[in-house]
Amino acid sequence: EGAAEGAAEGAVPGDASVRMVVLTDAQLLQQDRFCVCFAQPSSLGLANVVQVVQVDSTTGACPSGYWVVYLAQAVGGPPPVGDGFWDGLDDHRKVLDTLLERAGGPQHCLAATAFVHHPRAGAGARAAAPGVTICPDPPCTPQMVLTDEVAHAKRLFLHLAPDLTEDDFLPKPSYAAADEHRAANADLEHFNAEVQGTIQREQDAVARAAEAMQRRAEMGEVLGRYWAERRTALQESLVALQD
Repeated sequence: EGAAEGAAEGAVPGDASVRMVVLTDAQLLQQDRFCVCFAQPSSLGLANVVQVVQVDSTTGACPSGYWVVYLAQAVGGPPPVGDGFWDGLDDHRKVLDTLLERAGGPQHCLAATAFVHHPRAGAGARAAAPGVTICPDPPCTPQMVLTDEVAHAKRLFLHLAPDLTEDDFLPKPSYAAADEHRAANADLEHFNAEVQGTIQREQDAVARAAEAMQRRAEMGEVLGRYWAERRTALQESLVALQD
């Protein structure tokens, strides 16, 4: 195991993260390619959430039959350095030990290293030379979504290429546009089918109701004729009795 001890040159106070990189010959998370999980503080008695990312050979990060596992945890205030560095890895070790135990044991951990990821001084966007701009560092705390990286890249793109427009930045590949078009058409067809199905069901219900009303009307006519005939027969019987 190795560790980057001491504050990084140019580091500034603020939020940082402690990161561990592990090489294993066993799959710690049961999902191929790129897999992410979060170890909650309540599950293992952690001080903060530990983010775990596992990649395999399909990502180009390691040979076939091996996995690289990244563990990261945000730390508020001054990060651990010097003799206290390894004490700051207790949560990482708890999570790693738990994953290794589920994968078959600690022998599957082939190598591990850890370091503190500090925010840097002067890491904002700045011009380095004519026509060259250095982008600001992304947040050093663990995150799963982009913040303003794409928006900043777009601003730089339009600044360095004023003849281009926003549509020229990260243009959508034709196959992606075609897939979206097909998906939109499929959604529209599905919606139309659902609407047609709803209309048809309502029409069928109306037809059944009308049919039932027609049957009741016909039955009413039949009963009306029956009772009329019975009344006539009774009247004729009364006349006959009087005679």
